[in-house]
Amino acid sequence: MRGHHLPLVDEAVGAAGDVDNLLAVLELAGGAVATVDLSRNARYGDDVRTEILGSDGAVFVDILPTGRTRVADAAGVRVVPGSEVEDATAAGVAGQARAFAAAVRGDAVDYPDAAASTAALRIARALDRSAADGVTMLIG
Repeated sequence: MRGHHLPLVDEAVGAAGDVDNLLAVLELAGGAVATVDLSRNARYGDDVRTEILGSDGAVFVDILPTGRTRVADAAGVRVVPGSEVEDATAAGVAGQARAFAAAVRGDAVDYPDAAASTAALRIARALDRSAADGVTMLIG
């Protein structure tokens, strides 16, 4: 895993000990590679996307202008039925609230658990150290 802080645009973000731009390359188990780019300078609003590229196609998860998931393969690009929402952020918060209520009732929930959250935090901290020190970080 290798992270690189890009030049600060907003000095107040740097003064708070954070970054407003980041580029990271992660080598995943099994040899797959993931890239993460972050910029807090999207003046047109929140822009959060996930692109998963594979040997037979891709999956795109978009938040703007409409939340949706698309699949691309040799047959073309199509929207996953039922994945479109007008406000993906509001839909996500509502889903989290429903999952919390279900967990309180003791029902099974299909959301990341505390272990997944902890792993994400470990990766974020390792990226921060990598970018600050300029060295590749390994996470077990």
